[in-house]
Order: sequence, then structure tokens, then C-alpha cells
Amino acid sequence: MDLLNFSNFINLKYQPSHIYLFTPIFYLVFHGYMVTWLHGFMVSWLHGFMVSWFHGCMVTWLHGYMVAWFHGFMVSWLHGFMVSWFHGFMVTWFHGCMVAWFHGCMVTWLHGYMVSWFHGYMVTWFHGFMVSWFDNQRFVIFLFKIIIPDYLK
Repeated sequence: MDLLNFSNFINLKYQPSHIYLFTPIFYLVFHGYMVTWLHGFMVSWLHGFMVSWFHGCMVTWLHGYMVAWFHGFMVSWLHGFMVSWFHGFMVTWFHGCMVAWFHGCMVTWLHGYMVSWFHGYMVTWFHGFMVSWFDNQRFVIFLFKIIIPDYLK
């Protein structure tokens, strides 16, 4: 019997080759076969559908969730790392620049200013000291060489 020839099912004449189609045995065998096939088909289809759905929804969601979490984690970590590094770098660099600037400009300027001031102060003091000393010496010379000998005469 050709199962793909559906004219056999439409032709309902009582022929010996068609008699078993309407028997309870055939119904139970055919029903069992169809139920088994349909069950296998539905289980396979449902399994494929659920696997696809799970992969499409859950794995994609989990992947997105993990990517979002990891991205946030990495951005936060990198931000903290760069802020710490940049802060340390800037503090060190700024300190080095300030030390160099202070030493190069302020200390040099202060040294020059103090040397100049001290030099001027010492020259002025020494000049005053020498003028006073010489004035005193002239007075002493004048006193002891001119006044006293004339007075003693």
C-alpha cells in the first residue's frame, strides 16, 4: 500500500486492502504511532524552542548584565586608578616644579638681595666707622700735636 497516495483514504469502498483501516487494532496502532511521533515532535520542538528562548533571553540578558556590570566595574576601577595616579603624578610634579621654581627664583633672588643688602650695609657701616675713626684720629692728632704742645709752652 502506498501511504503517499491519499486516494486510498478517500475511496471508502469496502475492499479487502482497506478493511483494516477501520478496525480498533489499526486505530490503536495508528493512534499510538501518531501519539508517539507527535510527542517526539512536540518534545523536540519544545526543547528547541525553549533552548532558543533561553539562549535568546536568559543568556543574552545574562551576557548583557555581566557586560554592563563588568563595564561599570572597569570604568570605576580605571577612574579610581587614573585619579590616584594623576593625583600622585601632579602632586609630585607640582612639588618638583615648586621646589625648582622656589630654589631657582626665590632662593637665588633672596640670596642676591641679601648679599646686596649686606654688602651695602657693611660698606655703609665700614664707611661710617672709618669716617668716625679718622675724624677721631684727626682730633687726637690735632689735640696731641697742635693743641697740647701749644698749651704746654
